[in-house]
Amino acid sequence: NIFMNFLAIDWGKAKIGIALAHAETRVAVPYGIWPNDEKLWGIIGEVIDAESVGTVVLGDPEHPAKEIEQDLQQAEEKLQALGVQVVRMNEMFTSKMAQNNKKEAEQKYIQAFDDAEAARIMLADWLEYNT
Repeated sequence: NIFMNFLAIDWGKAKIGIALAHAETRVAVPYGIWPNDEKLWGIIGEVIDAESVGTVVLGDPEHPAKEIEQDLQQAEEKLQALGVQVVRMNEMFTSKMAQNNKKEAEQKYIQAFDDAEAARIMLADWLEYNT
């Protein structure tokens, strides 16, 4: 559906960062950061519903530990069960780019902002080359 929005998830063991882009503008913006705990899937489901998300870009480390790969596979399955298309994207440089972007803008965000900014960079890259 061309009117469905896009979400990116920067997956981490402790927390995840989310970015959103609306179908009309295709501009990725940091959306939020949540603990990776038992409430996470309820929150992700609410965000997908509230924001009319049709595609989720899931960050995929270049050389994930086996445990992380299992987490990502489960996440992909849970996202598909929520009715969204899931695309995996290499996230190798996004966290470093997020830190650099933050420094360049001289913003005084806490370190956790990097996760949502990393998701934003990943989503912006994906949108540039895939839509």
